[in-house]
Amino acid sequence: MCNTISTNESDSLKERSLRGAFFSISSTLFQQIISVVIVAFLARILQPADFGVTDMVVAFTLFAEPFVDMGLILFTVNRQNLTHSQWSNLFWINLILGLLLASLIINISPLIGLFYNYKDAGRIAVVFGLCFIPLGVSIQPSALLIRQLRFARIAFIEFVSLVIGGLVAIKMALAGFGPFAIAWRMLVYHSIRSVLLLFFVTWKPLLPTNILNFKEIFLFGSKITGYNLIKNIPQQFDKILLGRTNGRFTLGLYSRAFSLAYLPIIVSVQSLIPVFVSLLSKFQDRVEKFTKTSLQIFKMISFLIFPIFFLCFISAMDIIHLFYGLKWLEIVPIFRILSIGFLCQGIIWICECVFISIGKPGIVFRVSIIRTVVICLSFMIGLRWGMRGVAIAFSASTVLMLLPYLFLTASTLSLRVTLILKEMILPLIASIIMVIMVHVFRYVVNDMIFWGLRFIISVVLGLIVYIFIITLFQRKALGSIALLIKSAIFREKADL
Repeated sequence: MCNTISTNESDSLKERSLRGAFFSISSTLFQQIISVVIVAFLARILQPADFGVTDMVVAFTLFAEPFVDMGLILFTVNRQNLTHSQWSNLFWINLILGLLLASLIINISPLIGLFYNYKDAGRIAVVFGLCFIPLGVSIQPSALLIRQLRFARIAFIEFVSLVIGGLVAIKMALAGFGPFAIAWRMLVYHSIRSVLLLFFVTWKPLLPTNILNFKEIFLFGSKITGYNLIKNIPQQFDKILLGRTNGRFTLGLYSRAFSLAYLPIIVSVQSLIPVFVSLLSKFQDRVEKFTKTSLQIFKMISFLIFPIFFLCFISAMDIIHLFYGLKWLEIVPIFRILSIGFLCQGIIWICECVFISIGKPGIVFRVSIIRTVVICLSFMIGLRWGMRGVAIAFSASTVLMLLPYLFLTASTLSLRVTLILKEMILPLIASIIMVIMVHVFRYVVNDMIFWGLRFIISVVLGLIVYIFIITLFQRKALGSIALLIKSAIFREKADL
């Protein structure tokens, strides 16, 4: 039996890689839909304070999560040749890290309760701490399936794990377990996922041997871990501050608004980032083609996210009513404020794609440090005005950081920044006109029709107006986007 997996793709990998891209993107979309449905059920059963308690704990535990991975999932996926014994050693490293972090979180759980002055936060921290054990188990099996392009299996595993975890949480919530239902959802999800990954993976862990260059692993993993840690700080610092000063009820409201406002860029941008990086990386040595493709990607993302976020802004009340129910309507203004920041976040991610694809990840790391400092300082200033002030701080600092990102991207591409902005002008104007038309419609009908029907008509009307304006002023825009996607697929196929 052959004990080595080579990254030199064979003919059989060509079709699997194309199917893999489809499953990777569609799986991300499907997972988000399932998660939203589960949270929608829980939001109608539980109270904002229940979500707030778990968010208090998650804000701490997410800082520990990068240390379980230590970048070793990328090490496994990208290593030129990987033996069964080497993979097994990596498995035991991740498992030991998971055990150590689980022990750490469990032991400091009383301190977490003291920090928030709420004992249940410490008890819930124990449940989240236990999640690190199955998480450590699952990292290397998941990495091996990604390496082998078994995205269909990964999608199936994620689906089963999410559904079972969600059903357990809903059952516990109905039984009156409150915030523990949310915590146990994550423990069940990670446990089921780790078992299924071990079952479906072709290699099973062997006893550890001393045949790995641990210095190489540490150097590789420390860079990835450092970046992930810096990335996590601004995403959790606001929640730690609100939980400590304003309590679990306010944090629960803010976190639900944050998660829902974050959803559109996860679905529309994050799932496409691997495709963009893969496409751009192939043009590193062709400067003109790289620049042209980068501008097309900016255009594509602008056409995609501008109408989504503008519609979310104008229909915020209906969206909150749909996903969370009437008792959550007070987060409508928070959702709108955060949507502005996440719109800019989506564009920032594309700038980072350009830096990574052209072989300059150092720019991403350095600017991320600056952005983290700016956002955290703004949170501390905005905290005085509660969750509204924190939301304004997030969006204002993200808008502020967008400018240096765009200038750095333009400099990297040897362009004037106005050429990048030019790609965004038409979708921006079309989105503004779309919002005006939808606002007029909503003002006229007001409460004359059922809110759900009003929401559906608003979305349909908005999209019709938006597409009409785009095709009226730039008929080739939609066609160029389709060609970009097509070129990505066929370029990938040709290179294989």
